[in-house]
Amino acid sequence: MQYIIKELEKVTKNIHRGRVLHEAARHHPKKIKDIVIAAGYKYGTFYKHKNDPKLSFEIIAKYGKVMDKDFSVEFPEMANLPSLLISESNTESKSNDQLQIEINDLREKYSALLVKHNSLLEANIVLREENIQLKEEIASLKLK
Repeated sequence: MQYIIKELEKVTKNIHRGRVLHEAARHHPKKIKDIVIAAGYKYGTFYKHKNDPKLSFEIIAKYGKVMDKDFSVEFPEMANLPSLLISESNTESKSNDQLQIEINDLREKYSALLVKHNSLLEANIVLREENIQLKEEIASLKLK
């Protein structure tokens, strides 16, 4: 086990961090320019970042927050740095009463959708049976 961990550390140390960032940004739905600006950098700075093999984890984390991407998958050592983890700063703490109300609302919506789903299933069964009967009638008419 220790050997595997050491090998993983060797592999991740040789990863070109800038290229990983660039690939993630290229495949993200947002435009690279928008990602860079939202991360607090100028567009030209991104080219310095993407060419830096030893790009700091702090910079990578800023981009990760904008892209909602956890780069600790590519760089496991980032997981050991709690200050770099993606955290939701905009979450508002809700009281138990508010949470209970939300749960009840969701239950009601779920129940209503379940009733509709079951009625559609029943209608589907009826239509299938009618379809089978019609096929049998057509087959019998062809024989005559």
